[in-house]
Amino acid sequence: MTCHYSSRNWANIAKLADNTKAAATKLLKWAEQEKIDVLIYETLRSKAQQEENVRKGASQTMKSYHLVGQALDFVPAKGTAVNWNGYDEPSMKRFVAQAKLLGFQWGGDWKSFIDKPHLEYPHRGYGSDTFSGTVAHSTATVASVKNSAPAGNSLSVVDYMKSIGLDNSMTNRKKMGGESRDFQLCWNCCAKSSTPCLFKSGTEQNGSCKSGQSEV
Repeated sequence: MTCHYSSRNWANIAKLADNTKAAATKLLKWAEQEKIDVLIYETLRSKAQQEENVRKGASQTMKSYHLVGQALDFVPAKGTAVNWNGYDEPSMKRFVAQAKLLGFQWGGDWKSFIDKPHLEYPHRGYGSDTFSGTVAHSTATVASVKNSAPAGNSLSVVDYMKSIGLDNSMTNRKKMGGESRDFQLCWNCCAKSSTPCLFKSGTEQNGSCKSGQSEV
């Protein structure tokens, strides 16, 4: 049996980060062999899409695993039809169980904000997976800044903005926080962590920058 959405499923899986893609490939091949029909309708998600999802209440965080290519969303399908109430069907329970064996975590197991379409692949943590051998987007910025930082972690706001491709106009510098002391504290925090620095969208507090919530 060939799933009606097979081409779309494989196209979406191709967008995932390397290790997540490998696990999702095994999952979909297994599903096809077992004649279990699903639609994988979303994988990698843009920041703009995530912001809209948070605004609508479809997500509760800007630290979604979709942003770093470590998550996929699926729905049970039969031919062209999809069944949003079909996650408790025996075939879907088998699909989810196989996903877990491959290392995925299922949003249907969460105690709050249950998300049955959602499967995420933690790998070694948020943003730890790679794209063609390069670290995922959320940690790439931090790695780039670390590599370009002068001795003593002394990095100017302008240098940081240039390193992540932002316009370093005075208006944007003020938005970034302006005060060199605040930036130094943020840099000291992020230089020692694999957590993505969200200084440009948050503010330094007690020597630690805002790093967002966990994926929900």
